[in-house]
Amino acid sequence: MQKIDHQAHYTVRLAGSIDSTLVEWCAPVASRATTVARPGEETTCLTLVTDQAGIVGVIRHLHG
Repeated sequence: MQKIDHQAHYTVRLAGSIDSTLVEWCAPVASRATTVARPGEETTCLTLVTDQAGIVGVIRHLHG
């Protein structure tokens, strides 16, 4: 069983693009922010290496 503070890789996909300040806010946990534009849709993927508390913080920040 893994502990809560165990770091893992997460990928968060968002509709649209995100502001560069948000990516800076996520650093040092954000390893990569990629925006993919397809006809009719744009998706941003945040790749994170963090623990459970870190991913919850990022999701709350995105929601806010």
